[in-house]
Amino acid sequence: MRRLPVYVVLAVSLAACMPSVNPSASDSSRSSVRSTDATHPSPECDGHLSLAADLDGDGRADLVYHDFVRGKPELGVCTAADSRLTIPGIGQSELLEVIALSAHGRHAILFGATSISAQFYEVAVIVHDRLTKVQLPGGAPLTLTNGLELGESKGVRAGAFGCEESDTDVELVRVSVTRSADRFVWHREAFVVKGAAATPGAARSGVTPAIGGNSAMLELARSLTAPCHIVAVQ
Repeated sequence: MRRLPVYVVLAVSLAACMPSVNPSASDSSRSSVRSTDATHPSPECDGHLSLAADLDGDGRADLVYHDFVRGKPELGVCTAADSRLTIPGIGQSELLEVIALSAHGRHAILFGATSISAQFYEVAVIVHDRLTKVQLPGGAPLTLTNGLELGESKGVRAGAFGCEESDTDVELVRVSVTRSADRFVWHREAFVVKGAAATPGAARSGVTPAIGGNSAMLELARSLTAPCHIVAVQ
């Protein structure tokens, strides 16, 4: 029997070990999206490492990135329906995660930047095939903080945010804590997100004895709400 050259046998063996790929007719990278599990890296969206999650409510995984594009931070979504949606990003585009706003698959994007001691986020959603920031009644973006804001004039402020279920929705909750003499003063606000509008809900304030330093302030802020359900995080 005639023996095949070694390089032919090697090529056949390598081909047998390669996984088969069935590219989509429109976008081969999007065809491999199968999971929103953040522990498994997702494909790229226009060359950017992306998170996978259903962001427009059609039951299919979309891709979202927060990255520098042409020298500026950009938040972008490549939908499973082949749309590419973008808005300006924040800072050095360090932060990106997707959270659940309901038990029925409604998700929101948290994107932001960092300082030496805190993380700063804004919130974005897809509404009527448009990517838009979630806004407060006056038109300002809904902002969230996690960590210590080291202001020179106003002193240190601890910030935290979370999510809590109401009867029909998941409320976004933000908490701030400052120090006044021997007391910690805290303020807690809840928001219901409908479309791209954040409607203020219940707000509460209180004081507690100041035991400890800045880390105790931050611990108090985080204790006044519950963590959001994270769908994917970068």
